[in-house]
Amino acid sequence: MQFSFKHSNNRTRWHTRTYILHLHYHLIILPVLREVWRQLEAKGWSVIIVWECELKKAVLEETVGRIAEEIVRNGETYRCAQEERRRAREAYRLEQRERKEMEKSFFAEIESIK
Repeated sequence: MQFSFKHSNNRTRWHTRTYILHLHYHLIILPVLREVWRQLEAKGWSVIIVWECELKKAVLEETVGRIAEEIVRNGETYRCAQEERRRAREAYRLEQRERKEMEKSFFAEIESIK
């Protein structure tokens, strides 16, 4: 049995994957998608699930608004996390430089004692 889902390719800017699912296959695809979802979230991605029934004319505008809000929020969250990781890397590098300087001065002091 085959099932399909679609995902967007604009994921690098917003760091978000969007899946559109057909309700008919929900029992088959959800276990598979949950595993994919966990793997993506472990790598820092956000996942948005859109059911095909949410794309009907009566609720389409509401659905598009919800998705847009989630994508923007996910992008902001990703950029904040990215900035935090950058700060942590800078702090680590500074700490390593200070440690090397201390070692250098320590060994210079030992040499001067000899």
